[in-house]
Amino acid sequence: MRRIRMEQQKSERRQRIVAFLTVASVVVLGIGGLVYMFGQAIWQSMVAISKRPGDLSLALPTLFCLAFFALLNRWLAQHYVERDKT
Repeated sequence: MRRIRMEQQKSERRQRIVAFLTVASVVVLGIGGLVYMFGQAIWQSMVAISKRPGDLSLALPTLFCLAFFALLNRWLAQHYVERDKT
């Protein structure tokens, strides 16, 4: 029984590693593709924004909102998703 359990754990570990590598490669390729397709436009926009600091007035509230939603997502996942696994 112990050997079967060990083999199952090894199999699950391999599946997690494969899933993580798959997600990581898709993310890297997706970001790379976006940079390849829109890199010049993004660069020009960043240069234009840096020349006009007034355009950054929405950056701070946007960052606060993103941080709030990230923390809310983490809190909800800890309190509700973890309970479903038990």
